[in-house]
Amino acid sequence: MTRNSMAVVVVAALGFLWACGGKHLSLHRLNLAAQPATGVGTLAAGLVFTVPEGWQKRAPSSSMRLAEYGLPGSGGEAELTVFSFGRGEGGDAAANVNRWIGQFTAPGGGAAEHATRKMEADGLSVTIVEATGTYTPTAMGPMAPRSEPRPDQRLFGLIVEGGPA
Repeated sequence: MTRNSMAVVVVAALGFLWACGGKHLSLHRLNLAAQPATGVGTLAAGLVFTVPEGWQKRAPSSSMRLAEYGLPGSGGEAELTVFSFGRGEGGDAAANVNRWIGQFTAPGGGAAEHATRKMEADGLSVTIVEATGTYTPTAMGPMAPRSEPRPDQRLFGLIVEGGPA
């Protein structure tokens, strides 16, 4: 599988901003393949995957995003985003996890409910983070407009680190 040198692929949400309101979260396993399948799949950061039926491919909303999808659901639309950073770019896994968790607060204020765990898959280090609560997107730059807090949101994020040196 082709990977950027020490690429950090952040799949910011199988359920990033899932308007779950305490409801169920549907997870889909993406079938990753080492080589592009003829006529199917999507390539992002050297990974090839088949997108489940019903997911809507979107034009990435920023140059930092490699791929972006809308995922319809009964509680509202979720967003799946893929980022890729080269060696030394994008911050380490801990910095990204802390930033993501910091964007969530509990309903009455304070720290949001969250969990983080690590695993290894195919020789790659994977950090998994989940958070629920009120999400307030971080403005990208001092001139960017501030976003309104969004209650009853959920983040399911993966940070995959690895690849050839």
